[in-house]
Amino acid sequence: MDDDRIWILATQEVKKIKKKHSIHPKKSVVKYRVSTNNEYREVQNRLYKIDLHSMTQSQALDFLTNQIKICYNNQIYNLLVITGKGSTNNPSVLKQELPRWLEHTDISELVLSHKFAQQKDGGTGARQVTLRKNI
Repeated sequence: MDDDRIWILATQEVKKIKKKHSIHPKKSVVKYRVSTNNEYREVQNRLYKIDLHSMTQSQALDFLTNQIKICYNNQIYNLLVITGKGSTNNPSVLKQELPRWLEHTDISELVLSHKFAQQKDGGTGARQVTLRKNI
């Protein structure tokens, strides 16, 4: 067999890889995730994940502010913000600061509510954030 024929036979069953959904095509940090939980179903059946692991406080605040504004402008209202749990000797600073950022910075007017995520979504190492509707 010639090389062209072998290549055609080898690639017949190959399927295209689907791209991950994201709000901003150049940033893959915000990931699309569907949850079957009724709690998430209240807001367009979408749960977007924002991961703040390995960021400094200033980087995390800037990134979070930017991502929340992008989500709000794209009518995405249900977010999962991952901070990490930390350890008993070294608690997560981002975990402690996140509620303050959501309540007392310029994004606070966009935030309707926030609470610890369910155990399957990260428990105390993540927060479920619900944004106000963009009218």
